[in-house]
Amino acid sequence: MDGRVAQAIATMERHLERPLRVAQLARRVNLSVSRFAHLFHTELGRSPAHYLRELRLDRARVLVEESTLSIKEIRAVVGINDPSHFARDFARRHGASPRKTRAGARSSGRRHFCLPEPLSSTFDLRTAETAHSRLDGGDVATSIL
Repeated sequence: MDGRVAQAIATMERHLERPLRVAQLARRVNLSVSRFAHLFHTELGRSPAHYLRELRLDRARVLVEESTLSIKEIRAVVGINDPSHFARDFARRHGASPRKTRAGARSSGRRHFCLPEPLSSTFDLRTAETAHSRLDGGDVATSIL
């Protein structure tokens, strides 16, 4: 994988709770927005915005299944502000709403599942719980990329 794309992905993973824009990521790796978007799509088969949305939803699934954070807190930790968009997008990606996913994980006793790369190598539940402890009660806004 191109090192600039890998660097952008690492930035996305470290700062999921923050609004991230394609222009910011492109600037961080010293590329124009169009060149960065093209390179990213060539490497991963999806746009940076689409990849970031999937990354957020996959991290949310881990938290839904393995943490005691509320759904609202999980939305804040992964940087998704709108509850209806979160529920709809989560269900599209994972086949069930966050609440049904949590109930299924609890009833089956399931605590872990396989994460797709790059999440499996970088996600740490303690990071999410630390981010939760810093919440001041408000949602973290997300930007449209």
